[in-house]
Amino acid sequence: DTAGGEFRLRFVDGRAVRPPGPSEIFVPAARRYSRGFAVEVTAGDRWTYDAHNQRVLVYRGAGSTHEVSIRPAPSGAP
Repeated sequence: DTAGGEFRLRFVDGRAVRPPGPSEIFVPAARRYSRGFAVEVTAGDRWTYDAHNQRVLVYRGAGSTHEVSIRPAPSGAP
């Protein structure tokens, strides 16, 4: 959503092969989210931000379906 700045992604792991590493999402934070951003992932998953390479890394939990939402930080957030 270019107007609101929200990015949403839903993906499902394959039945035969589950990727061993995290899923990587390029996030040009300084250009797109100059006031910061918030990330939400499916319960059981976790995420980190690699600022040097501008990537959100999503580590999958036990489930096979995963959702990621990246949006501008709420007003008043540090």
